[in-house]
Amino acid sequence: MAIFGGADTLAPMATFGASLRAIPQVCRDRALYLWAALATPPIAQFAHYLDPTTPLFKGHAAGVVFALLGLLVAVSLWIPFRPNVTWPRVSIYAMAVILVAWVYAVLRLQFGGDTFDLTAFCVPVVVLLIMIKPPNRHDILSASLLFSYLLIASAMASLALDSAGLVRSGFDGTMTGESRIPLIGHFFAIDTRWEGPFGNVNYAGPVGAFLIVYGATLKSWHRGLLITCGVGIVLLSQARGAIYALVAGLLVLLAYSSSIQRLRRPWVARLVIFGGFILAGATYIGLADSTMSGRTGVWIDFLTLWKSSPWIGVGDGGIFRYVAEGGVGTIFPRHFHGHSVYLDALTRGGVLLLVLLLAFTICIGIVGFRAASLGRPASLALLVLVVVGGLAETVYSITYLSIHLVPLLIALMLGSAALSKPTPDLASPQIKYTNDG
Repeated sequence: MAIFGGADTLAPMATFGASLRAIPQVCRDRALYLWAALATPPIAQFAHYLDPTTPLFKGHAAGVVFALLGLLVAVSLWIPFRPNVTWPRVSIYAMAVILVAWVYAVLRLQFGGDTFDLTAFCVPVVVLLIMIKPPNRHDILSASLLFSYLLIASAMASLALDSAGLVRSGFDGTMTGESRIPLIGHFFAIDTRWEGPFGNVNYAGPVGAFLIVYGATLKSWHRGLLITCGVGIVLLSQARGAIYALVAGLLVLLAYSSSIQRLRRPWVARLVIFGGFILAGATYIGLADSTMSGRTGVWIDFLTLWKSSPWIGVGDGGIFRYVAEGGVGTIFPRHFHGHSVYLDALTRGGVLLLVLLLAFTICIGIVGFRAASLGRPASLALLVLVVVGGLAETVYSITYLSIHLVPLLIALMLGSAALSKPTPDLASPQIKYTNDG
């Protein structure tokens, strides 16, 4: 008679022990650090949404604490990881450029007497982790899915908490405004646009657009779920800039789809697709929205301010002083950012920061075009999505690892993985991807 039970009792214990022994091997073979790195921004964003001001630890609010904890977990998982791929040189150049841009931006803040919080250090640390030990395509896709589902979870949690009256309604933000889609108000009794946990309707819209474009590159139930949730967020936020960016990203997937690739002259079809998009967008702006919802006045203000210090910019403090002194004169009486990623970078950091930002974008573009030529346009589609979305809204900056900067890193990583040296197929049988992935 067995003292501690029979074979049926010991089998689960043996299985559990084997699973524990396998953990070090998994940490060596899988880039779990990337999962932690990409999970951190949406978690920190949601924590900031719940309580942006109350100190949680050493005077830091919850968003800062969760960002630093996530970074610590990522570094810990990075140490045992052994990479099995080599990325192209242009990808290394891209990461080197963003590191230089981050150093310059932070030094500009420091020497200008401006402040920044500790989460700014997430950018160089995460970039260095990826640069030194690049992940393979399977881990990039898995981590990107985790990032996507955390965005969806935060949006759904926000709606649930809102309906329970536990948080400020996402329909009552300062930038929500009236709903632009009458049918939504008629059927769902929604009179305003939705910003959710993202802080602004113009920040919520790009989240939905990312989910749709990234979901369109997947094949399986993930695709339908991501696209459905993305459409819901876009319809609730109704941010026109995000819709332009969404259309541009989807057109890239169309232009580099297998159907277009089989044409005798695919470049002609792509010229028609992108030319038609530009013409349609310009026509709409010219006829229905010539001021881009008042942004042209903001851009004039910021260009005027930039001219006072063209090479190194005016920094955050220069913008605050400009507003305080009444240097603004548009329908936005107190705008503290340029409503454009590129103009904002130019004004804050001058020509030097803008050149670095453009160099980073161009490097990703080279990677994306090369990957698209191999039948994997996801990288290029996400890049176009972010670039177009940043033309008329300051959706991200180089200084912080926000939920809107992550898609740019995903674009770089997906393209780099497509161009990396051949590796064994690590794809999970539960998650299948199209050739567009």
